[in-house]
Amino acid sequence: MSFDKTILPGGEGKIKIMINSKGYGDKIFKKKIKVHTNDVNNKVTIFNITGNVEKIANIKPDIIRLSGSIKDDINIIATVIPVQKYDFSVIGKQVKKGENILVDLKKFPNKVKGWDVKVTNTRKTPGRYFDVIILKTDSTIQPRIKISVFGNISE
Repeated sequence: MSFDKTILPGGEGKIKIMINSKGYGDKIFKKKIKVHTNDVNNKVTIFNITGNVEKIANIKPDIIRLSGSIKDDINIIATVIPVQKYDFSVIGKQVKKGENILVDLKKFPNKVKGWDVKVTNTRKTPGRYFDVIILKTDSTIQPRIKISVFGNISE
């Protein structure tokens, strides 16, 4: 956040804020900002900020949960389909930790633009884990799409 440090009485100033819109795709966000002044009649002013955050892709499921026995072949396929207004391509993938999962990325074979993200559990001992898949895109609006992965592997 940045703002004009000094504003003369009766004058105008600027306050620049940035909102982290992660998790708000296709939702409305509401935030309050308190501005403290040295004006004896108006020490605090509250600004209510609202806005609609558009999503650039439909991701199903948007959180991957891998659960089952160490004896099972545990995998899930998530689909990533760009919203038409924000056409982009997935140009790469990365896994933050990569200790317990294997990720395979395949473009849809038909005319519909989209990708299958197959996530396979590789953990061979009971326990829980968390990781993040990062899809690299050619979008200037959202160059990375993150997908959370939760694992719960039993005996």
